Amino acid sequence: AKYPKFAAVDRAVEKSGFKVILLLRLEPVFLPFAVLNYALGLTRVRLRDYVLGSWLGMLPATTLYVYLGSAVHSISDLVQGRLPDTGIAGRVLFWAGLLALGLLVLLLGRLAKKTLSQEIGAETESETA
Repeated sequence: AKYPKFAAVDRAVEKSGFKVILLLRLEPVFLPFAVLNYALGLTRVRLRDYVLGSWLGMLPATTLYVYLGSAVHSISDLVQGRLPDTGIAGRVLFWAGLLALGLLVLLLGRLAKKTLSQEIGAETESETA
């Protein structure tokens, strides 16, 4: 009762847990994962929704990190522009893939933030009605 916004989030997580968890995980800037894990532990989220939503929601960013890590041996190589010698086609594919994955993560994050705001806003409005 003291924190109506948290109560709205709790109801949203209980009602559509998978969707909310997925959206929270797609928006990594929303909250650090450690804080988010503790906060979700205070809600009535089902374990199945938590595990599946977390796994799918963290997949795009994890793919980006793995792609970048497998293509570059060290950060200093990337900063200095030294990439593995794969020719022009390899470099074009590397940068195009990196750009595409980066844009995908950004777009999914924005979509998640917008949808999550609507979901929580709907819960807040139904509480006041």
